[in-house]
Amino acid sequence: MEGERVGSPALESGVGQWPKIAIIILNWNGWRDTLECLESVERLTYPNYQVVLVDNGSADDSVDRIREWVMGRPEQWGPAQDLPEGVATILPPGARVVLATDRLTLIRSDENLGFAGGCNLAIDFALSRDPSIGFVFLLNNDAQAEPNCLRACVAVAEKEDAAIVGALIKSKDGQQVVSTGSRFPAELFRTAQLKHWPNEQDSWPVDRVEGAGMLVRRDLLNRRRQEVGRFLETSFFMYGEEVELCIWAKRQGFRIIVARQAVVRHRVTAASGGEGSPLAYYYITRNRVHLARRLLPRWTRMLFHLWYLPSRVIRATQRALQRRPEVSKAILHGLIDGYRGVYGKWDRHPEIQGEKASKSRKKPVE
Repeated sequence: MEGERVGSPALESGVGQWPKIAIIILNWNGWRDTLECLESVERLTYPNYQVVLVDNGSADDSVDRIREWVMGRPEQWGPAQDLPEGVATILPPGARVVLATDRLTLIRSDENLGFAGGCNLAIDFALSRDPSIGFVFLLNNDAQAEPNCLRACVAVAEKEDAAIVGALIKSKDGQQVVSTGSRFPAELFRTAQLKHWPNEQDSWPVDRVEGAGMLVRRDLLNRRRQEVGRFLETSFFMYGEEVELCIWAKRQGFRIIVARQAVVRHRVTAASGGEGSPLAYYYITRNRVHLARRLLPRWTRMLFHLWYLPSRVIRATQRALQRRPEVSKAILHGLIDGYRGVYGKWDRHPEIQGEKASKSRKKPVE
């Protein structure tokens, strides 16, 4: 049934005893990162998964590169095969399957749908195609999952009855812990990653986890679609989607946990040009305003605005004095667009220069 949980209370060695997971990966002009990510998936010890990989409107030769790589590794992914009749109708207009194997489906979207839109496409395809899927695992293409990652996530999900389980996020070299989960609403005011966590414990509760490595149970996704109409909030385009989803889930009574043994190594903000890029600054600045507007109670929201507006002006001034005018302008654009109620794709996003700004300035349906 639509709202029922699909899973296994006892995790044993056989494939059939492990809940099936759909691993969701997005690619946008980053096939090299994506292939490294897929290599990490090959090393997973978890026995029961499928990969749904969406190319999110890349302007380079990502699709050809990825398809050629997968087809050259049939021992890992299986040979190319025809899709069952009717499967293609699951996809929306502008998206098509360009490769299907036993363990991987590569979908090409003609336009960049953003992180939320691309993930929604992949999740909807996976859940509609296969009712046996018990979990979805969001994995950034610029990240690599360590071999025991999925086993640890599922074990914690089953043991703690958690609907969302986040990986412990480390730097790409594995030397630095980047994210252990965070507290809300503190993270809207400052960096609110947990500074200390119980090393002797396998897991701990948080308010939200990082979307770079995030296990989500099917019943939560079904309920989300029924009540909200979408899995992730597409109006943000990129950054902030997992915050909104996690806070919504907590308010619905779902548990959110970080699993210490589930490690994902992540090159932070690589998909938007790297840490400190104008693109990252714009979306993070703008979407914090949107998150505050949606999620904070009245008095806390007032305090947020009293702090956030001057703090971003100061940050923009600092970047200008550091001779980084493009970052300074991105912060100010994000701030202005946030308070103007602008959503979607930035009109200065690199791939849409010259298009009408109105395409990226549609307000979402509340």
